Amino acid sequence: MAEIMGYTRTVCENECYEAKLAYSMHLAIKTEKESFTPFNHNSGVLFAKATENPDGSLNAKSLKSPWLFKQKDGGFGVMAVRVEAEGQNDEESRGSVLVWESENLISYRELGLLKLGEAFIDTVSCYYEEKIGAYVICLSLIHISEPTRLRCIS
Repeated sequence: MAEIMGYTRTVCENECYEAKLAYSMHLAIKTEKESFTPFNHNSGVLFAKATENPDGSLNAKSLKSPWLFKQKDGGFGVMAVRVEAEGQNDEESRGSVLVWESENLISYRELGLLKLGEAFIDTVSCYYEEKIGAYVICLSLIHISEPTRLRCIS
């Protein structure tokens, strides 16, 4: 059975992989007897869209902690935390995660931001739980004065 992994890369300041490229979703596949092999020459396959200012100028955005999951009716879902282009917390998406769906992990349809709370989110995961007929979303929150907390909602 094959496994697919979504991940971001490490920023290399003085090399060719800057934050805007590193903070995108990359994919790799692993078969039973092999290690993970990156898709797309280890380049990103999914990027956060820029946001627009009232004057029409754009604010580049990135993503971190991408999570792939199977959707209830087939296909795939992706959740990720939206961050500023260089990886800092994004005030506009505080407490939210970006959500996409894909039939083939080649093309993606962005569903937008899903509001889950008020605190900055560090990581997110999701799966469909048949016993309750709902998706379960787990996230770790960033608290300035407290340790990170894990919370699950359905």
